Amino acid sequence: MTTNLTIVKSPIISCSRRTDIPAFLMDWVIEKIKIGYVDVVNPFNRKQISRVSLMPDDVKCWVWLTI
Repeated sequence: MTTNLTIVKSPIISCSRRTDIPAFLMDWVIEKIKIGYVDVVNPFNRKQISRVSLMPDDVKCWVWLTI
């Protein structure tokens, strides 16, 4: 399977839109921050993957949505 990997550097990371990440997946987020990126699959085109940088030089703000 061929994938189309796009590198994304965004100063604002909104990471809780679909799931309450602070409540349920915080260990996963911390691990992704340690490795410096997260791969995000487009739900409408599974071959399209974005690699989002989580490096401190690239991220200026985190947006957390929780209950």
